Amino acid sequence: MMLNELASERLAALCAGDGEFLMLARYWNGGIGLGMGESTVALTMERGRPSAGAGEGPGCFSLSGADDVWEKVLAPVPPRGYNDAFIAMSSGLAPSGDLLAMWQYYPAMQRAV
Repeated sequence: MMLNELASERLAALCAGDGEFLMLARYWNGGIGLGMGESTVALTMERGRPSAGAGEGPGCFSLSGADDVWEKVLAPVPPRGYNDAFIAMSSGLAPSGDLLAMWQYYPAMQRAV
């Protein structure tokens, strides 16, 4: 998958300006990748501060899915079953990487999505 740098920078800026995200991610070292079809939007987290870019290793995880699944998840009013990343995992989003970190920082991930 190809990293979408512009979208990653935009997401990092939005998360950096979101007090709720920062509170939920305050101890996170790692990162998140959102695999959307053929491209990825990614954040690296260092002591709870987001920056654009893909991380690897401990604390890093990703959610990947086809474009049509992400269109539903990201809709202004998501259809039933797509309003939460966990629920959408049963409809086409696939988690990978450090799944313990994913569950530890699930509220921050959900806020970023």
